[in-house]
Amino acid sequence: MKINEFRLMTPREIKERAAAPSVALIPVGSMEWHGLHMNPGMDTMHAEKIAMLAAAETNAVVLPALYIGTEVRRTEQQLRNLGFDGTEDITGVDFPSNLIPSMYFPPRIFKDVIETEINYLKRVGFRKIIVLNGHGADKQIEILDELAGLCSDEKTKVINFLCFSPDDGYDLGHACLLETSIMMSIDQNAVDISTLPERSVPLKFREYGVYDGKAISGNPNRTYTVEFDPRDATKEIGQTHIQRTARRCIALIEDK
Repeated sequence: MKINEFRLMTPREIKERAAAPSVALIPVGSMEWHGLHMNPGMDTMHAEKIAMLAAAETNAVVLPALYIGTEVRRTEQQLRNLGFDGTEDITGVDFPSNLIPSMYFPPRIFKDVIETEINYLKRVGFRKIIVLNGHGADKQIEILDELAGLCSDEKTKVINFLCFSPDDGYDLGHACLLETSIMMSIDQNAVDISTLPERSVPLKFREYGVYDGKAISGNPNRTYTVEFDPRDATKEIGQTHIQRTARRCIALIEDK
């Protein structure tokens, strides 16, 4: 039986899999507020699921998932797009109404950890390293893009892969319909829609810590309420997304 997880492999198995052509996958996400109805580890679990599916069909090796997402303070315009005054001091999705805070790592620490792991995998001998990112924060994407450029050389290619399929037809948002569906398909027990009010009650961004992607992009509706509602989520929507995204990752792994 083929072992795909780095943490379970013997040194000899690692060296054999690191022989060119070889690919290492680093799943990374966050430990972040995802509404009353969902677990904080969703982002990382999503990235890990994609990595494991892709590795099962290729020769890629999966590193232990990293729950070390980073975020920065929201800009005045971002806050206004979410229904705030614009003067609040809010980092990421740590809204004042949330029951618990998110566990964000400072950007410099996030960068150091990922860079250290990439450089280690280069020393082992991997020729392609793909960071599967399940956390869509601008700062996290910026850092991973920077590392892809800094750490790539004539021997090793480093790639930042955002774990969302662009052809789903759903607004991404945060902890809304798509992310909730994804989590349902990974672990149904990690989602509890009953913690949200009945379907007829609109979910205000600032009250529930969930919001549509179109809102943060500058096009919120007048009531600052969710349109792509997590209460409409289904396991089937999540499975379709995961399958499509895994296929995209497999194509990246197999690309010469």
